[in-house]
Amino acid sequence: MMTGSFGNPILMGSFKIEIPDASFSDSYNRWGNFYLLFGNTETRLIQLFRKLKKIDFSDQKNEFLNNSLNRFMKSYTRHWEEERITDLVICLESLLLGNNTTSKGETLSRRVSTLLEEPSARNDLHDFIKTAYKIRSKESHGRSQQSIKIGNEQYSPSDFAKKLEDHARKAFIQFLDFQLTGKTWDNMILKLSSA
Repeated sequence: MMTGSFGNPILMGSFKIEIPDASFSDSYNRWGNFYLLFGNTETRLIQLFRKLKKIDFSDQKNEFLNNSLNRFMKSYTRHWEEERITDLVICLESLLLGNNTTSKGETLSRRVSTLLEEPSARNDLHDFIKTAYKIRSKESHGRSQQSIKIGNEQYSPSDFAKKLEDHARKAFIQFLDFQLTGKTWDNMILKLSSA
């Protein structure tokens, strides 16, 4: 078992890591105050913290990462899945939209699918993110979802939020890695727009 705390102003708190010998799957208690990490998750978490420590979140050029990370973390405090979906979509918007004010849902869907998928698999992710954006819009107007259908796939709000969380996490880490190479947000967006 490993315990400790981390001092990044955005990640204030403590963590507890327990590694049982026989298990290789991740598990966490979303409502508790600690996580149980199995397999190589401990290593991945430590690598992520090391990357985060290299970013100056007070620098204006990193504001989009700060806003995105705050929304991602806030999603864990929500009791309603639609609120979690809203936070996770805003997390992605902070990363990928900047000052874009036109066709936000379409632009977000296109950029996320380009960032995370090979060309042959982009349509499914595009549709998934576009649906998430629509849910975010409906939720902000007070409408809730009982189930979510995309093509032939049916999701509960909980399953949909978990899948969106995975996409948001991957997108954030990709941007974090890109930022650590010294490139700017504009460089990343230009790369996504030209793909």
